[in-house]
Amino acid sequence: MNTPTFITIVSNSTTIAFYVNGVQIGSTYTFSAPLVSADSTASFYMADPWHGFGGFQLKNFKLYNNILSSDDVFNLYSTEGVVMN
Repeated sequence: MNTPTFITIVSNSTTIAFYVNGVQIGSTYTFSAPLVSADSTASFYMADPWHGFGGFQLKNFKLYNNILSSDDVFNLYSTEGVVMN
């Protein structure tokens, strides 16, 4: 809490992976159908339906037009100047 956290979401048409501070959390999730088609507008919503959302600030949002590997995510995290524990 009250600690900057580097969150990365890597997705292609049928997979999604989540990273926190350069480390993958859980497995890569694979879906049977594409998450987003190339000709659609997509919205992402993540929430726990049993709890209200918390106050947070989103800074330095970046969108890349390619799939990042685990090494890419770790390198991005390392170069953002975040102190690793």
